[in-house]
Parts: sequence; structure tokens; C-alpha cells
Amino acid sequence: MADKLQTLTAGQDPPVGGFPYPEKYVAFIDMLGFRKFVESADTSAEAREALAKIVGIFRTTIGAHEGLGVRVTHFSDSLIVSSERSERGLNAMLSGCTWLALNLVQYAVLLRGGIAVGGITHEADVLFGMGVNRAYAFEKSGLPPRIGLDRNVVLDIQRSAMLSSFGFLTEDHISGEQMLHIFREVEGYDAKPKPGAIVWDRHGAAIAEVIRLYSNLEQPEEVRKKYTWLAEYWNRVVSRRNILPRV
Repeated sequence: MADKLQTLTAGQDPPVGGFPYPEKYVAFIDMLGFRKFVESADTSAEAREALAKIVGIFRTTIGAHEGLGVRVTHFSDSLIVSSERSERGLNAMLSGCTWLALNLVQYAVLLRGGIAVGGITHEADVLFGMGVNRAYAFEKSGLPPRIGLDRNVVLDIQRSAMLSSFGFLTEDHISGEQMLHIFREVEGYDAKPKPGAIVWDRHGAAIAEVIRLYSNLEQPEEVRKKYTWLAEYWNRVVSRRNILPRV
């Protein structure tokens, strides 16, 4: 990873005194199964079109916002996002990662990664810092498709009356570890129309069908286990209301 991130445009001198190194919230997000998408796209125009759609969602769901210090770097199957360490910055970070996961699961694309706090240089041509390292540490092979939260991120959420009320926090139902609650937008759906609110009947059913299908599809055990974990998570927090389907 270091070779990909710690780069400087040829011929460009670093600034006097070094690069800016503020403490920020940093997310490292990895798209699972990307190699298989690429291999399929190599021999199929239809698969290339599907891959372009997925990459487009991956690259554009979380947008840069200089007012909140939000910067985004995309490379291959990974995304690094940083935001200022403030209530507004953390809200932007958590919301963006939630919607990215929700948008992609409808295409049978799962994410894994983490959000942490630490110093970071995040420029157009150079990216490094302990914030990146701490967020990247959550991306371990074998872990379920979740976005883990560093202890300092959890504490900042709990200290904020606004953020704690938004339901961003939940626990991995197996390990008990804190993670981003990517189904929080769907969990509270009660099928009652509200002005400006999303009607989840169709999208929720689509997500449930993807999880159900891939949980039972004949495929490598390590892949099936990810969807089994996701199915248990969905049924525990969403389907218990008996509005959106179980998987």
C-alpha cells in the first residue's frame, strides 16, 4: 500500500517545512471481490459496463468538500477519505460511508475497512500518515464486510448529542466490536410516507434479495460466509420490524 500512496510528482519539490499534517478523521475502504469483476470484464462487454457502473458509484458517492476538509482519493479497489476532526466533519464521513455501502450492496458489492483518527497529509499528489495506517489496519482478510471504528471515533460519536442520536454506532453481532451501522437508514423504516424521506420498499427488498441470493449461491466458502454474516446482521436490525423481508 505504501508504494501506491506515498508518491510525489516527478520534479516537484516538497514545501518548505514539510507537508501539512493535521489530525483528521480518515477512512480506508476496500471493495471486496474486485479482482473477479476485473477478470470478468476482460472478456465481456456486458461485464465491463457493469464494472464501470460499480466504479462510478465507488468514486462519486462520497464527494470532496473543502469547507469540511473532506478529501477523497480513489485507486483501484480502494478509497481513502479524510475530513476535519469536528462534529460536522465526522457526520459527513459517517454518512458518506453509510451511503456508499448501501449503494453498492444493491449490486452485490461488499465493503470492508475502517475509520480512525490521526495525522495525515492528503494532497493531490501525496498521501500518508498515521491516520491512514490506523484506518487501513481494519482491512484484514477474513474479517466480515464491515467498516470498523477506532476507539477515538467511537468516543467522539458518543460525546456528540447529535451524532449519538443518529444511530451511527452498532456492534458486530459475533465479535461485539464497534462498527458503522450501515443499515441505520433502513432499520427505522415503518412504511409510513414522510415528506422528503426515502420509500424503502423497493430498494430494501432489492438489498434483501441480493443478500439472500448470495448467501445461498454455490460459491467459495469464504465468500458465502461474508453474505451469511450480512444476512444475520440484516435480520437482526431490519427484518425484526416485519416490514422489509427477511433473508
